[in-house]
Amino acid sequence: MPRASWRSAIEGLSGRITVRFSLVGPLAVLVIAMQVTVFWGYWSGSKTPPWDFYGGYGSNAFAWWTDGSFFHPQEWMPYTFSGFPSSLDWQNSSWYLPVGIASLFRPYDLQCAAAVSALHVALGGVGIAVLARLWRLPNASALFAAAAWSFASGFYANAEHVDIVRGYGWAPWILALLSPGWRWRRPWAVPVGALIVWQCVVGVYPGILVAAVYCGLGWMAAGWIHERRIDRVQVSGIVAAGLGGLLLAAPKLLPAALNHSQLPSHSANTSVLTWRLFGTAFFNYASPSLPNDISMRSFFLPITVFVLVLFLRSVVPLARAALAALGIAVVLGLPWWPWNGVVSSLPGLGLSRFRMSDFKVFLLLALVLLAACALPELVNPPQVNRPSPRSAALRVSALTVIAAALAFSGPYSGAARVVPFLIVLVLGGFLIARSFGRVVPSRRGVAVGAILLTLASGLQWAFTETLPWRVDRAVAEKATYGATVDSLIKERSTRTGAQRPGRQAAPPAAGANVLQSQSFNRGAYSATSYVGGYVNLKGSPTADHLLAGLTDPVWGQPLNSFLAAPGTALATAPGAHVTPTDLTACSATAQCGARATVIPAGYTPGHLSYRVSANEEATLLLNEPDYAGWQGSICAADGCRARSVVSGDFDLVQVTVPAGTWTLHLNYGAPGREAAWVLFWLGLLFSVGVAAVAGRPRQPSVTSAPMSMTEKGRPDESRRDPGGRRQMAGQAARSQSGEPAD
Repeated sequence: MPRASWRSAIEGLSGRITVRFSLVGPLAVLVIAMQVTVFWGYWSGSKTPPWDFYGGYGSNAFAWWTDGSFFHPQEWMPYTFSGFPSSLDWQNSSWYLPVGIASLFRPYDLQCAAAVSALHVALGGVGIAVLARLWRLPNASALFAAAAWSFASGFYANAEHVDIVRGYGWAPWILALLSPGWRWRRPWAVPVGALIVWQCVVGVYPGILVAAVYCGLGWMAAGWIHERRIDRVQVSGIVAAGLGGLLLAAPKLLPAALNHSQLPSHSANTSVLTWRLFGTAFFNYASPSLPNDISMRSFFLPITVFVLVLFLRSVVPLARAALAALGIAVVLGLPWWPWNGVVSSLPGLGLSRFRMSDFKVFLLLALVLLAACALPELVNPPQVNRPSPRSAALRVSALTVIAAALAFSGPYSGAARVVPFLIVLVLGGFLIARSFGRVVPSRRGVAVGAILLTLASGLQWAFTETLPWRVDRAVAEKATYGATVDSLIKERSTRTGAQRPGRQAAPPAAGANVLQSQSFNRGAYSATSYVGGYVNLKGSPTADHLLAGLTDPVWGQPLNSFLAAPGTALATAPGAHVTPTDLTACSATAQCGARATVIPAGYTPGHLSYRVSANEEATLLLNEPDYAGWQGSICAADGCRARSVVSGDFDLVQVTVPAGTWTLHLNYGAPGREAAWVLFWLGLLFSVGVAAVAGRPRQPSVTSAPMSMTEKGRPDESRRDPGGRRQMAGQAARSQSGEPAD
């Protein structure tokens, strides 16, 4: 190779390394600084999120990864609500790799769970920086976007809901996967895309996934409309990654779908939007006078985002895509439109009761991306894309007036109002001065200043309202469970033997709120079982009937006592129904029917054996809830035969046995699990196979064009420069030469 060619290659490589290092280094500093200054309490174990974080999110995830493993999952969870299938609890972090990896190093207690949540803030910050670079935005814009997105409201207001926090962390990666900069011809493209889809499906709140589909379609369509063609390579890559990810998620998807076969198809949207709620975009949000739950009402982004969006002038390709996603989020997500009822009937939009919260993820993400697109114009020389002084003053004044109106009419504290206005004064004043052409700051200084103001705005907001995301862990654990989680885990022992151990009964005449108390979730940590518990089994007929029976004035206490007893069965005549007296006698005096004698013969969670001696045909009602997946068999000296398991009174397990002496075996297996694992391995082979095909060396085509062409026969620069840097550079050159900008 000639010396000039070697020099050119080395200079090109060193340039790429410099660009990447100039982003990776500051981004790493930003991410680490956020983890230390904001989330150190999570890492040290002194702080955790509150409320629902102490329900099934943490306890069931701990039990799933402690009692089982990735390839040998625990299919029956015996500790809360009298036992239930793990596949029925979508929020237990099953097959979610960040939780699984964390549990390899230490028990997945609440300290570990809080640290994993903090890492999702880093995941979101890195993701939006990658997204910005895929669209060729400068490094300064990528760093600004990372700083702004790290303070998006969902990471803090929704901290108790770990699957919503994950949605904020993965959202930039979802849009990156749908961007034209994703290099689908590379061997890694489809496997990495499948990994993103897989982990989002198993770990993110379903409503956010539905919102991602709708906003993602608009995101891609904006690019296709701009280029006047559909990129077939991009579409085929997205389809391949989506198919691979869904197949990998089959062990969770298929059993959950079969167990939720009777779920209602529509949930009423409970989101409420008033004009006062827009004040939460700038200020604190804890006042009970504001609508919605405290975790669902905040629209906060650092105030610098809104200032920069007002000064966006060049609609580059990334801005077009962000505007498309923003429009869909506003039209479908906000509940004030007259077509709100029609929107609820669209596919998937009836899955969540919090549609505004679901679409808010992409509404806020789009605003941050629009601000990132405006930052290059801010750091350019003052004569480039410079608004007139009057225009600049009007924009800053409009934002100031709107913020002031919201601040003084809403329930916002005085201290929380000060910092946003100071930042608007500083940044807005600079932009107004710049519009006169007399301020010529350094580009690096402007970028650093914008990032520092963003961090100041975010830090002030986050530490003004700490209750939704930061409480004392030891105090909260003792208040919820009566002891610290560490001490409960130390009590843990294997719960096997000849008979299922008894459960701890709920308080007498307990209402639904008491039965679903988080205090019972301590059982997952200590390996003890409770009749009650806080777990999301909404829509399950068995769970609904069980709750109705336990809260019934007549049946509540007898059913409570029967479920609390060690593993047993009540024998009745076929077709007969039990009475409250039958349940009380069986649990209190072991008088469980004269038609058969039932003796426990073996127990592990989800597997029970009984020796049954029946004088005549008898129906056995076991004190185990019946969910799809129970299988029964009776064995004698001449072999075993299957017996059907049906739902008896209150949807408890019921089996009919003929006269004779038998060993009854009951085993729980998630419905569709064998097929689900076949689909998993097919998804893995498919993703690897696509990577192998993409990695094969290709012979260059003599007739192929070096780049895509427009209809006029000129190179389509937008394909090579999707972020629009050349477009802005061209406008700068024309402005400097006196030519009008586009």
